[in-house]
Amino acid sequence: MRGWINGWSRQLASIDKRPAFYLVYLIFYFVPWLAKWPSPTEVLWTALIIGLFIPLHFLSFSNRGRENIILIVVTEGFAVLTGPLNAMNGVFHIYAVAQAGYQRGATVSALIFFALTAVYMATAYVFDRHIYEIIFVGFMAGIIWITCMQEANQMAEAEGKERARELEKQQASITERERIARDLHDLLGHTLTMVSLKSDLVLKLLDKDPEAARAEINDIRTSSREALSDIRAVLSGMNRTSVESELTNARLSLKSAKIALSIEGELPDLRSEQEQVAALAIRESITNIIRHSNATEVTLSFSKDPQDNFIQIEDNGLGSTKAAGQGLRGLKERVAQIGGSTVIDLTHGARISVVLPQHAPLK
Repeated sequence: MRGWINGWSRQLASIDKRPAFYLVYLIFYFVPWLAKWPSPTEVLWTALIIGLFIPLHFLSFSNRGRENIILIVVTEGFAVLTGPLNAMNGVFHIYAVAQAGYQRGATVSALIFFALTAVYMATAYVFDRHIYEIIFVGFMAGIIWITCMQEANQMAEAEGKERARELEKQQASITERERIARDLHDLLGHTLTMVSLKSDLVLKLLDKDPEAARAEINDIRTSSREALSDIRAVLSGMNRTSVESELTNARLSLKSAKIALSIEGELPDLRSEQEQVAALAIRESITNIIRHSNATEVTLSFSKDPQDNFIQIEDNGLGSTKAAGQGLRGLKERVAQIGGSTVIDLTHGARISVVLPQHAPLK
């Protein structure tokens, strides 16, 4: 039951809540009803208009393209249609202006805004609205339009940075693959050429000089083993990672999961084997938090003393009464292999503390 509730909580946390929140402003449409109760015809007409408006409102947040202009026109149309019935029909005009603020291109957005304003002013004149009502709606519409334009610019900037980070990761991956391809080509090309030449020589020496043939076979075996060791070293580099790269991946993953990340302290100066283990500790912890914690905040801190380096990952999630999974148990084993220690506390959120010695342990 608890797992089901946690699953629904994570799904709800991932939903864009802004459209539902902005529907609060529809309350202003009903303010005139406090002074004079509407007729049944007005109630039915209002229910129809709002019933059509709400799904279009949510649709406008899932679609930011030029085709959204149709939704803007329809929303402004609701302001015109409700004009004869309600003095607060300007609420729909404000919703239309807000959608116009999200249109890409300042010129396009401004043209739509002024066109909507002209339509509202014309209908306000036809319906004989009070000057104060016109000024209030016009002022609110202008403020909201500017605010939505700024938000749209921030969203576009964030999307651009996200794309740039993805391109950097792809470029780094391509560069690494090219390096590995070059290394494998150099290693295998040299070794296989040598093996081919020596194999031909062995065939010639087998009958004439068996001892010389045996020596060449030993050379082939030794060179093959050395090449195999070199290839393993190259391939192991494919699996190597760093604390800095894992921090970049953690930022991207947590942002996608709508979890805030705070980093405290400076990155420690670690030996190569410690760097690998520390990076894997961050990766495993962040993966565990995203999958199971239902957290909204994560704090990753680095510190040290003369003997040890300390890494702690902590979240504000629900915690768990279960023991650590296979991934975290494997992490403890890897840390122990290089002389460090790991403490995992899952009772109130997750707190994973890794201690890595400053100096290599005595063998």
